[in-house]
Amino acid sequence: MSDQSSCDKPRVAVLGLGHVGLPTALGFVEMGWEVIGADEDASKVAKIRSGQVPFYEPGLDDLLARGLASGRLTLSHSVEEAVRTAANLVCLHRHPSERDGRNRSEPRRSHSPGHRAQP
Repeated sequence: MSDQSSCDKPRVAVLGLGHVGLPTALGFVEMGWEVIGADEDASKVAKIRSGQVPFYEPGLDDLLARGLASGRLTLSHSVEEAVRTAANLVCLHRHPSERDGRNRSEPRRSHSPGHRAQP
């Protein structure tokens, strides 16, 4: 088990705060985890930090308000910071669409750190 910076509670980083990532981060907060949610979109992070959900999801605004009030949710636009400060990582990102607009469902994998998978 890795050092969690003198914190007794488990800490998880959720990378990507979209339709899957934000509810996932808030679910971990509800379960008592310390969470750092990160997204490279600084305007999205600022909106979430101010208590606004950047998309429609019934009930998520209440979860966000509780998460922010709990002090267990930290938000950042720096994925690097999130990775450095957490013992556990959950990576969620948008899959590219097919040319006809359908969503791709198969996972994309990269085999080396820093390498971005190509569609």
